[in-house]
Amino acid sequence: MVRFVARRAAQIGGSLLCVCLAACASARLPLAARELSAAERAELAACRDSGALRPNTSNRCSDLDAIERAYAQQLAEAQAAREAEAAYQASIRAALRRADAAAAAGRGTQALHLYVEAMALTRPRSREDLVVRERASDLAATMRQLPPIPEEAERHAVRAQARLEMEGADYEAAAAEMTDAIRLAPWWADGYYNLGLMAAAAGQHVPAINNLKIYLKLNPGSTDAGAIKTKIYQLELAAEDETFTRGLAGGWTSSDREAFQLEADGAGKFRIRSGIYDFSVAKKGAELEGAAAIASRRWDYCDIPGEQNAATGRISADGSTIELRTQISIYSTDKRWVGISMGNYECTSVVFLQKSDVVFTLTRPPSESGAAR
Repeated sequence: MVRFVARRAAQIGGSLLCVCLAACASARLPLAARELSAAERAELAACRDSGALRPNTSNRCSDLDAIERAYAQQLAEAQAAREAEAAYQASIRAALRRADAAAAAGRGTQALHLYVEAMALTRPRSREDLVVRERASDLAATMRQLPPIPEEAERHAVRAQARLEMEGADYEAAAAEMTDAIRLAPWWADGYYNLGLMAAAAGQHVPAINNLKIYLKLNPGSTDAGAIKTKIYQLELAAEDETFTRGLAGGWTSSDREAFQLEADGAGKFRIRSGIYDFSVAKKGAELEGAAAIASRRWDYCDIPGEQNAATGRISADGSTIELRTQISIYSTDKRWVGISMGNYECTSVVFLQKSDVVFTLTRPPSESGAAR
């Protein structure tokens, strides 16, 4: 028999809450940080009043206390993050005001150096970083004479080029080095050109577009302006396609209500899984090509081997439907009676018969529809 000890009573929703010390020990809670319900808060208060909440104990009372403490910590960390972000934004705004004031007063060189100071406060390739670049390049485009390129910026540019000349050129690392160069010399037209091409080669479509546009702003009479504009248009299409493919990530459902999970890398490669099926496919236009791994499984007391087959498919233009096609091996199996003590049956043969086509037509569950364009 469970003995109830009422230490404190609280009126909640018209019912009387009693603390059960013996029963609470077995009614454990998952210790994920969350806000306690009104009933749980009253229960925790009762635990504290009754003395049931003691150090180095593990029961429902200690669970509620741990959840409340974890949630309070989570709230405190979130508040600290908000305050840090507000301070970050305020410091950048103050630095930009100083640079803008110098620019408005006609002190162009001083203003550019102040923009460099403002950029040093931003996170590389952040929205704030781009804002400062735009302000600095807008000013530089109006100046007849620009400051020399700092030696440290040239050093980063040389390192970026070296990254490209090494065996197995690392475009991402090269773009990171060139980004550091631009952050020290945001008026450097050729730096923006090089960074744009490096970012494009690294698959960073939006940063590439932004930097090539700034290059054209700083060097509008460039002989390769037409080629650069063409490159920008191509990158814009690639960026749209990346957004489209990333938007496909998440849950999908087949026509027979089987749940699938899709992972997208943004570069047109997908992993689509459900049950025994694991598709790894790449997007080529609207078509999909790749392979499907089919896991081993147990059927009618027999072990059916896993396999890997070619896979194809297609994504609809609006991203609302995905069709996947592959094949699966069909086997005949046989078993024999071995008695109750041995589990009734054992497999005696697994014989391959043929390959059979498998087609899945996937659509978004209602809760996720509209995620893609």
